[in-house]
Amino acid sequence: MLDLLIRGGHVHDGERFLGQLDIGLRGETIQAVGRLEVEAACELDARGMLVCPGFIDAHSHADLTLPGHPACTNLVAQGITTVVAGNCGLSPAPCGEAWPELPTRLGRLAGLDEGYPRCRSFGQWLEYLDQLGIGVNVAPLVGLGTIRGAVLGPTDTAPASASAVKRMLWLLDEALEAGAFGASAGLDYVPGRYAGPDELAALLRGVARRRGIFACHLRHEGDGVRAALEEVLNLAGETGVALQVSHLKAVGRSNWGTVPRLLERIERARQELDVACDAYPYRFSAVLIVRDLLPPWCADATPNDLARLARDPEQRRRLLEDLDRGRPGWGSPLGDFRWDYAVVSAPGLKEVRGRSLAELAARADRHPLDVLVELYVKCPDVAFSLTMSETDVRAVMAHQLCLLGSDSVSQDRPGGGRRPSHPRGWGACPRFLGRYVRRMKVAGWEEAISRMTARVADRFGIARRGRLRPGACADLVVLDPQQVDHDGGLSTPRRPPRGIRWVLVNGRLVVDEGQPTGVRAGRVLRRV
Repeated sequence: MLDLLIRGGHVHDGERFLGQLDIGLRGETIQAVGRLEVEAACELDARGMLVCPGFIDAHSHADLTLPGHPACTNLVAQGITTVVAGNCGLSPAPCGEAWPELPTRLGRLAGLDEGYPRCRSFGQWLEYLDQLGIGVNVAPLVGLGTIRGAVLGPTDTAPASASAVKRMLWLLDEALEAGAFGASAGLDYVPGRYAGPDELAALLRGVARRRGIFACHLRHEGDGVRAALEEVLNLAGETGVALQVSHLKAVGRSNWGTVPRLLERIERARQELDVACDAYPYRFSAVLIVRDLLPPWCADATPNDLARLARDPEQRRRLLEDLDRGRPGWGSPLGDFRWDYAVVSAPGLKEVRGRSLAELAARADRHPLDVLVELYVKCPDVAFSLTMSETDVRAVMAHQLCLLGSDSVSQDRPGGGRRPSHPRGWGACPRFLGRYVRRMKVAGWEEAISRMTARVADRFGIARRGRLRPGACADLVVLDPQQVDHDGGLSTPRRPPRGIRWVLVNGRLVVDEGQPTGVRAGRVLRRV
């Protein structure tokens, strides 16, 4: 007798459509796929529905907020059952003495005033997640930025010495031995932007020896995006590592139309390299003031600190000069985009959402820096975005080498929440299927589902996930292909998606008739 029988859905096994079939589950495992005449303790009528493997989020930051939001309600609500976490060079471990404030910063992101774990090794972090109980499966990457910070601290701009690289390699090897699927870098973020070519090459050789993958947030996504892509392609060629280009985009109006050329370059590189990319289906990104916009000497600035700094003539001159020209080891993101950042999230300040710093400054006849500081003082959780071209987004969504990633953290509930939010956190998968597959038809359903399931599993080496076949883990989504979508935008980022009827993680219902159940059935996955 089966535990659950899903009747009569249009089954996609992760690679192709199989037809109108039944799926039988026992415990955490798929037992049979076909026309089944067997008894089951429970049945779900999936006639008229599409049944497919649970979506695997190819680019997630859910690990950063799991200690505060372990149920991952926003992820399971959109059909995500597994996340590839630890991206952009930042993972919660290993936490070294040179970066003691890392757990405190991540605790604020997770909504925890205290209690965020301080894990000195990557294995200790995975053991913590094992005990926590989580809503989705986590395939972890180790962040090279976290490793650099553990050895040298977050603001050391000097090239790493041979002894420092040796210590980084030791931490990397420990993480890969503990089960990390590979490593990530955020070459546009502190401290990853300080990593030089020799340091990166040494670490990537270590990843390649373990047959892991390297996911990389490029050093520039604006004016320097093509050179930034060449940088990582050269590193992949030198080290032999498998390269995943993270959230491929070209931001700033002067760069609109660049993405097709980036995709063509990746296609050419595939003749010699193992390279692919991922993206999210939105025209706007999300960045934070201190982490992403300001120079490293402002890395610890509170809102009041920044306000005092902006009033001091000498400090203000220094800050504006750095924002305009950058400084050694740090390229200013504002230098490329000339304050063309729009407010994407500002709890309690709805009147500024969607407006750029340049626009707000012009309206008030003030300098954009003063507007930035004022917003930060009023709302420390304010987040900004740079816009991409819809044509570029459509091009990357259509491309067969592009996997889907939400680029989001875990959240608990729709509606409120004190942290900045982006609609991709609740709707990346439904929006891709509703807007870009059903309405725009940039990809067919068969290929689109494959790029969210089996191809992600194959790309990252995730065993027994991403396919519906006997013996596979019972991660499934049952959705209405005529209804699936997400209507959330800048003003309503946490709106629940539509059309996701049932979601199972390891054989347990985590979404029932469109409503998250709160069941935490996820597992920490380890690369073997």
